[in-house]
Amino acid sequence: MPNSKRNRIVFHVTVAGITLLMPVLDAPSPKPTALLMLNNPFVGIDFVLHFLCLLFGYVNYVYLVPNLFYRKSKTIYFLAVIFVFAFFCLVPDILARIPFIPYFPADDELHIHTIVQVRHVFFLFMVILLYGIVTVAEERRRAAVNEKMIAEMRYLKAQINPHFLFNTLNSIYAILMVNPLEAGKAIIKMSNIMRHILKASENSSEHLSETLDILKDYIDLQNDRFKETIDVEYSVQGSPEGLQIAPLLIIPFVENAFKYGINPSEKSKITIRIELGDNKLKLVVSNKDFHLLNFIKGSGIGMENTKRRLQLLYPDRYQLEIKKANGMFNVNLQLSLS
Repeated sequence: MPNSKRNRIVFHVTVAGITLLMPVLDAPSPKPTALLMLNNPFVGIDFVLHFLCLLFGYVNYVYLVPNLFYRKSKTIYFLAVIFVFAFFCLVPDILARIPFIPYFPADDELHIHTIVQVRHVFFLFMVILLYGIVTVAEERRRAAVNEKMIAEMRYLKAQINPHFLFNTLNSIYAILMVNPLEAGKAIIKMSNIMRHILKASENSSEHLSETLDILKDYIDLQNDRFKETIDVEYSVQGSPEGLQIAPLLIIPFVENAFKYGINPSEKSKITIRIELGDNKLKLVVSNKDFHLLNFIKGSGIGMENTKRRLQLLYPDRYQLEIKKANGMFNVNLQLSLS
């Protein structure tokens, strides 16, 4: 059971227990010298009122507020609340007249103590009423934020998928022009990448090992495409077993290195290093700084969208540093996967 659900259950059970125990400790008494519930007929009546308040609280939270208060039926909602409270006002008088329930003998004191008891439970009724309205309002706000985030995530992923596919197809085309035989192997890798993209569009997370497999296929494609033009140093330290990550999250950083870090007129070195441990991922990508200006102006759609996805999916759980130093373009990403 998730911790949030368990905490909610514990909270509701605790509040219900305290609410039902309150009459024993705080019920009004016609005999101030009576000890707790001994010789105090109000305890039973107060217990019934507290139970009814608790029952109304859950009906209010589950049904009345969502279906009436927040659906342009506030008039009906407040009429229902007034009706319920009016009924609560009658409960002490009704119970006090039941023959087998002991009460104080003086009938002229009945209405006085009924008023005291209703006033006593009024504040509990108002707290439960307002709690239902405020809690549902907060849940609706969170749901709206979550729906907005999901819609934005789908939009970002929809942009990344064709962008990544377009760059990969360019690699296949380049290989076909140079070595048609090698293109067959490249197409197999391309099919794996395509399958991964289709799967990624349906899932919010995947095994980190799957991401690393596709990343390896993509790097192999680029090696086949550029041959002697590039020198790629790729390493993975640590085990990805049991770790999950959002699909297509780290590939755009590597894709950017191949897109902007290669100069056909000279040997271009690209370093890709991944370190895993303690449910954390560290990605280091380093390449020659050939097209830094294009990147800053935002031509890297995949990179910009990936930054936004990090903000949405891993708030306060990642550190991203992108900088230029000594003619190199460096990306350093640290991500908590727990």
